[in-house]
Amino acid sequence: MYLDVYTLFFLLGTVMFLVGIALLAVWWPSRSEPGLLYWAVSFFVRLPAIPLLMARGQIADRLSIDLANGFLLAGLGLGWVGTRMFARRRVNIVVAVAPMAIWFAACQVPSIYDEIGYRLFVYSALTAAYSFAIAFEFWRDAVLSGHRLKKWLAALFVVNGSVHLLRAVYGLVTYDSAGLLQRHGYLSMSVFVPLVLVVIGTMIAMAMYREEHLDTLKHDAAHDPLTNVLNRRAFLARAENVLREGLQDGVTVALLMLDLDHFKKVNDSHGHLAGDQVLKQVCARVTGMIRRTDLFGRMGGEEFAALLKVVAPDDAMLVAEKIRKAVRSMAIATDEGDLSVTVSIGVAEQMDDLYGFDEMMRRADAALYAAKLGGRDRVCDYSEGQGHPVPGNTGPVPAVEMVSSPDR
Repeated sequence: MYLDVYTLFFLLGTVMFLVGIALLAVWWPSRSEPGLLYWAVSFFVRLPAIPLLMARGQIADRLSIDLANGFLLAGLGLGWVGTRMFARRRVNIVVAVAPMAIWFAACQVPSIYDEIGYRLFVYSALTAAYSFAIAFEFWRDAVLSGHRLKKWLAALFVVNGSVHLLRAVYGLVTYDSAGLLQRHGYLSMSVFVPLVLVVIGTMIAMAMYREEHLDTLKHDAAHDPLTNVLNRRAFLARAENVLREGLQDGVTVALLMLDLDHFKKVNDSHGHLAGDQVLKQVCARVTGMIRRTDLFGRMGGEEFAALLKVVAPDDAMLVAEKIRKAVRSMAIATDEGDLSVTVSIGVAEQMDDLYGFDEMMRRADAALYAAKLGGRDRVCDYSEGQGHPVPGNTGPVPAVEMVSSPDR
């Protein structure tokens, strides 16, 4: 089958333009993903190379060879930048511009520039190296995030890198410059392969972004925007499954209801911004003290809940007591200075299929109420319809106090 090079160049340029427009259209509504913007710009930067390559032999070689391939390598560097930014990794600008800079430097060496095989080696080796680098970034991010589509993109860039690696070797061992230029079928395939890869890669990238965007929407719908822990609706929806799994596995499930003591005083005395900072830092501390498989959510205001699978009922009380002590010992940094707060905790356990989660919440609430009546800054469990304080936790303590201030 005969593949006309100029037609393929035209198709490649058209596809790159449309891909750039599509990526901009996806990026523009929220403008929150810089990686997409860099990917789009990388295709637009490559575009001027197409007419320059098509005009080979009719314009100066410095334009159709040096500048054209420089545009292509600059776009490749920007593609690497976009991939790094998409994975939230730092970008070294030297690495980004290196392929274009190395190419222009090589073009100043007569022994390289005058031999098409050597030029092909330099360009293809650079393209292969950065294709493998982009593949590595996608693969590493896929392993960390679990997104299968990123592995497909990594595989695609491995294919692209392998093709250019073969081209580099071919250029190195080919010394017949005229013969290489006359191999019309070879030149056609060298344009056709990138065209196919651009089309397939774009479809995969769009599907990948859509998947990650949906994951973000699901996360936002299930989490409290201030503290980034589960919101009440998501916590209740997942709690039923945890309770059911615990009963099936024969383990105790414990519910901890937590309430920051006299939290209104924080907002009244130090402002709502300081109150928000307290909530965020307390949640971060508690989240770090429980397992990833446990549930922790904001039930409303300054009230939170944790649902744990424990080996024995006493384990829940021990965890609750550790949380109480950890919160009390915190020096919470705010714009108003360092604050300290205390927390009251009510605990209810479910060992058998005696009642549902609604009753479990009622009992944990009753235990929390008993902790507050008992002087706050304490842990109570539910027993026979009422909460009982943990022994040794007696006497009220100041719920909010200034540890230090900017003036000190």
